[in-house]
Amino acid sequence: MLRPGANFRENNDNEIKLPDCDSEAFSSYVAFLYTGKIFSQFTKSEDELAREEGMLFSLLKLADFLQDDLLHNCVIDTFVAQVKQNYFTCKLITRACEAFPIHSPFVRLLQALCVQNKLDMPFDDVRSAHDTSEFWFLVAQGKEKEWETGRARRRVDAFEVEDVCAYHIHEDGKRC
Repeated sequence: MLRPGANFRENNDNEIKLPDCDSEAFSSYVAFLYTGKIFSQFTKSEDELAREEGMLFSLLKLADFLQDDLLHNCVIDTFVAQVKQNYFTCKLITRACEAFPIHSPFVRLLQALCVQNKLDMPFDDVRSAHDTSEFWFLVAQGKEKEWETGRARRRVDAFEVEDVCAYHIHEDGKRC
C-alpha cells in the first residue's frame, strides 16, 4: 500500500482507511511500532478502566484488520496483565461477540476469564442487539468442567491464565 507504482486503491487515493480505529488506539499503535510495547495504565478507577478496555479493544481490532500478529499477541498480553489487577466489564463481552467470531482467541480468553470469575458486572448491563447466548453457554460448559475436575476457584483473586500462548496468533503453527 502507498508504494510507488502499486495498483491499490489506497495508493491512488493516497490514504489508508482504518475502520473503527480512534486516535488513541492509532497513537498506541504508532508507539508500538517504535517500541514494541503497549503502554497501558493499570488503574482501578471505573472510568479509566472502561477507557483502557476500549483502547485495547480498538487496538485488537486494528491488529486483526492489519493482520499484525505481533500487535495482536501484545494486546492479549497487556489485557491479561490488566485483568490480573482489575476486573473487566460485561460491555466488553458484548463488543467482542459483535466484532469477533465466537472461537477467536480474544473471545475464548474472555470465556476463560468468566469461568474464573474475573467479570465485573451486574448482569442487567448485558443488553445488546447481539445475541451472546453461545458465549455464555461456553462459559457454563467451562464452569462445569472446573467443578467436575475439582479445580473450581474458591477465591475471586486466584486468577491465572495457565497458557497465555493459547490465545495468541501463531504463524505456521509455531508457538511462543
